[in-house]
Amino acid sequence: MIPRTKRVAAELEQDSAWTETRPSTGPGRVDTFNPYKVMFKLDLSNDPSVGTADLPSLWNQQIRENMWLHWDGNNNLVTERNKSAAIGAGCSEGSLDLPAMKRVEDWI
Repeated sequence: MIPRTKRVAAELEQDSAWTETRPSTGPGRVDTFNPYKVMFKLDLSNDPSVGTADLPSLWNQQIRENMWLHWDGNNNLVTERNKSAAIGAGCSEGSLDLPAMKRVEDWI
């Protein structure tokens, strides 16, 4: 168990080494694309891209209705923005639990 734990810890350290070459994220900011590149084992050694985004508040989404949202302002529906974010985080169209997402959307 100990050798395997050491091996996995070394792999995780290697997988996250790219974060040292990017700007610090900090409160409310996260790199939205590079972690997926690492997850899919893409080579970041020649990729200096920075995907840090300042995320909007989660509360009071009602005021954002009909605003042009998403990273490129390509839709004005909070529901679509939420679906796009879920798919971007790894969900497939078939795995989206739309009733559950609607309950969360109504709550926020």
